[in-house]
Amino acid sequence: MVVREARAEIVAHASRPGRRPLGCLGVFGGLVALGLWPGLRDALPGGDFVSPFVGLGGILLVGAGLYALLLGGRKTPAARAAVEAALRQLSAPGPTSTRLAEPRDRETDLRAATLLVSHAWVSDGPVPVRTVDPSEVDARVGATLPLVIAVDRLLGEELAGGRLFGAEPEEG
Repeated sequence: MVVREARAEIVAHASRPGRRPLGCLGVFGGLVALGLWPGLRDALPGGDFVSPFVGLGGILLVGAGLYALLLGGRKTPAARAAVEAALRQLSAPGPTSTRLAEPRDRETDLRAATLLVSHAWVSDGPVPVRTVDPSEVDARVGATLPLVIAVDRLLGEELAGGRLFGAEPEEG
């Protein structure tokens, strides 16, 4: 139940999609406008008057499209930050024989594992990208690894990118 609640919160607060597809359309539209306009200018009445506006529009489309293509992805940095926060929580030391500490809070660990598994893959472009290596998770989380694997199995079907400890997702 804790995992489902945490997953619902993550989905409810998901970041807006990136602007890369719009950037691609902008660059393509601008290049088409700049490439086709010289041939259409003489065929259309008033083409000489409209020509500077079409040229400026084409240049602006290409510029805005390149900006969106290069800087439009927003999911990957946020997902990597979420994964790092989850790894820090899961790798925090628990009770040891030499140091008195409070026992691990299972609900907090479940929420951190859900955050980790939910952001293990991110689709910020044409193909999903893994934000964390399973071997790094194995090395960092230590005793909480079985919990992470259990959450990964539980959420495996509903995650769009794929499982953290499963097969690579198929390219769409």
